[in-house]
Amino acid sequence: MRTPGMVLRELREKKGYTQQRVANETNISLQYIMALEDDMFDEFPGEPYLLGFLKTYAEYLGVSQANILSVYENYKLAEAPIPMYELMSKEHFKIPGWVWGLFISLALAGAMAWLTIPFVQKKYHERQKKLQEQEAVRQAEQNVHEITDEVYSGVLRLNDKIEVSVGENNLYIFTPVRMKGSETDFEQYYNDEVMPTTFSINLGEERFFSLGGSSQANFVMKITDIGLEDGKAISFEAQRLTSFKNRQPKTAPAEKTAAQPIPKSLAKNVEDVLGKRRTILSMRSPIRVEINITFTGNTNFRYLLDGRESHERYYQDGERLQRSMNSSFRLWTSNAGKTRLKIGLHEVTLGKDGEVVVKVLRWVYNSHTGGYDLVLEDYN
Repeated sequence: MRTPGMVLRELREKKGYTQQRVANETNISLQYIMALEDDMFDEFPGEPYLLGFLKTYAEYLGVSQANILSVYENYKLAEAPIPMYELMSKEHFKIPGWVWGLFISLALAGAMAWLTIPFVQKKYHERQKKLQEQEAVRQAEQNVHEITDEVYSGVLRLNDKIEVSVGENNLYIFTPVRMKGSETDFEQYYNDEVMPTTFSINLGEERFFSLGGSSQANFVMKITDIGLEDGKAISFEAQRLTSFKNRQPKTAPAEKTAAQPIPKSLAKNVEDVLGKRRTILSMRSPIRVEINITFTGNTNFRYLLDGRESHERYYQDGERLQRSMNSSFRLWTSNAGKTRLKIGLHEVTLGKDGEVVVKVLRWVYNSHTGGYDLVLEDYN
């Protein structure tokens, strides 16, 4: 059977390339080039890194990513361990008489047990029906989380409610309607609206809202954990960024003002438990950000934009990528030194040549300044 390493080695030798040349032109270290050709896949820190380098190497040699991944999957199946019982030799022997006696005894016991099956089944179905009725009652009881403090945290189940009152006559309701993987879908209602607006929030993502006719974001919600109660619940944090006390509903929309930058003296780089956090920009409220990426070498790159749009492809020297971000931009690159990130007028260095990095760019609330920081940090 042809292995992924055999395919890559044959194509490289056919083209007359040395391993060192491949390493230089793909920005994959020589150690990993040799490991790929020798099928030593345990040398890689994880399968995502292995697959990224495998696709990069294959595309460099002119092989489609689908073909090399098919060879890799077949190789994995062939390398799966054989069950121990198939390796053990089978011996033919005569069944002793006492075994036959035991077999007959068990058969009689089984016959007696079979006579009780209808009774056991009836009890089992009654128990299951009772559990289903209890679950239906529990699901019908909605928990209501009223956001009245500056910071609120709790556990959300499907159809629970988060209520935020603005003034005397404005009530906003947020209800989770679907939990799938790291993403949760919500419906947002205003007062007695029949048709809600819908949105999604990913694990760790902060979603900002402007409630009560405010021209700036004044409410933020974040998913802090998923998979609770066998995947039927999540934990969340909600924060009121400004006070709603004595705020009266407006008869006409307020005139919006452009977001003003916070003085540079107030913009501070901070370091948290997740790693180094770099502050790119500080504003009074979150704004739409233009992201420009230039690739100066062969790179495998993928991203997740605002928790919805995702894309992955292999980029070559001179190619560019441009996107507009509202709340977050998560990126993965196999060659940080050849991936140049520019945010507005700010140029950001992601890492060294050949370095694999995963980072997230997002807006976060700064309790010290009362504004928002656009930060770039490691994604864990």
